[in-house]
Amino acid sequence: MQMFHQEHWVNTPLAAVFRFFANPANLPRIMPPQTGATLLQTRLLAPPLQAEIETEDSGQLAGSGSEIVVSFRLFPHLPFRMKWVSRIVEFEIDQYFVDVQARGPFKFWRHRHEFLPSDRNGLPGTAIRDIVEYEIGFGPAGDLADRTFVRPSCAEPSHSANKLQSIYFRTRLSTRSSERRRSKGESTGS
Repeated sequence: MQMFHQEHWVNTPLAAVFRFFANPANLPRIMPPQTGATLLQTRLLAPPLQAEIETEDSGQLAGSGSEIVVSFRLFPHLPFRMKWVSRIVEFEIDQYFVDVQARGPFKFWRHRHEFLPSDRNGLPGTAIRDIVEYEIGFGPAGDLADRTFVRPSCAEPSHSANKLQSIYFRTRLSTRSSERRRSKGESTGS
């Protein structure tokens, strides 16, 4: 069994970061770009939320029992795509969630996403911690694939602070622009 840990920090409030990661629509933006990830299907079970933290995006969050189907390139430079079905098995709002592979390229895959309030250099923000346990299988061929593709891909800073900050702000700006357009349409009677 292999294990991988990674931690990044972003200058963004914890609740916003958690909701961004717990919304499967953002998965293709978070995965390494060379995988060409596409979200094919979701079966979302909304997480139990306390009334004081329920938000308009609560129904878009993948709570425990949700299933997510993604298509991606296992080998980045080849046109062959694979389906990966993951299931959310643990979910604690604004703290962590865990996904496991229900069907896909690994013999075993468990990914725990943790979110912690964290100040850096006097700035408030969020520490994002990924803990991945996986097993490829396939004997020596799997070991070679692990050394050649999986470990280097995991070591890439796909969740680098700059990338995450950029994705988050692009998403927020896009959402705000859509809200302004809707607001203007409503106020003019359109």
